[in-house]
Amino acid sequence: MAPGTVIELPPGTWRHGDGLLRLRVERVLHELSRFYTDEVWLEGTRMDPIRPGDWIQVLARIDALPVQPATAPPDGAAPPSVV
Repeated sequence: MAPGTVIELPPGTWRHGDGLLRLRVERVLHELSRFYTDEVWLEGTRMDPIRPGDWIQVLARIDALPVQPATAPPDGAAPPSVV
């Protein structure tokens, strides 16, 4: 997921908060995410009206993230479909 991507996480799809979260993703925390099977740690800025501009780390369900477009890498390996 490219830095600056804005995503919306519906209630129940992210931990450590509630309600709809609109997040501008600045970083995917791969080093922490490897300990989870169906979730990924994201870091970014809240874009929702609750606390706009706040920096936040959230553990989000992978199936709640937008699917990235499939593009073949130069070596012909299969591309990742999410995050």
